[in-house]
Amino acid sequence: MKPGRVRVHIDRLVLRGIPREQRDAFVAAFEKELSRQFAQAQPHGALRARHAPTLEAGRLQLPGSSGPKQLGLQAARALALGLKG
Repeated sequence: MKPGRVRVHIDRLVLRGIPREQRDAFVAAFEKELSRQFAQAQPHGALRARHAPTLEAGRLQLPGSSGPKQLGLQAARALALGLKG
């Protein structure tokens, strides 16, 4: 069976508390992890179709030493969980 296509369009990503110079690293980690999460979705039908103006991923609580890459990874996991569940 051929896997279905997953299309995600994020019009705006609000990054409060992340310094401007760290945003590119956050976004790169976010995109990479989100792609990985969707590739692992088994079966692909487990992802719920959604068209929502806003999808809240909730607050992410990480140790103060976490950098933008770790935060991007956690944010992508939270978003994927919201789409899967």
